[in-house]
Amino acid sequence: MDSLNGFSTPHHWLLAAIVFMAIEILPPATHFAFLCLALGALAGAIGAAFTPIVWVPWVAFVIVSVVLLPVLVPLAKFLFAREEPPTTNG
Repeated sequence: MDSLNGFSTPHHWLLAAIVFMAIEILPPATHFAFLCLALGALAGAIGAAFTPIVWVPWVAFVIVSVVLLPVLVPLAKFLFAREEPPTTNG
């Protein structure tokens, strides 16, 4: 578990959240996949800020990311779906 100890400060988690948000903003569209990871990293930062236990931020990151992925990715595909104009016989 000592190998994870270097990435257990809130600063590292916030940096990870910023990197994930930057990847989400850059093209091509990732349909909120990296947004889920960024929010998970924010949860990890909160976990790291309130406890010295190394595994707590990792569990928060995984749980938040896994819960948000099946919710936000289909939502993004619905919101950003291109509608084709209706064809007419005229």
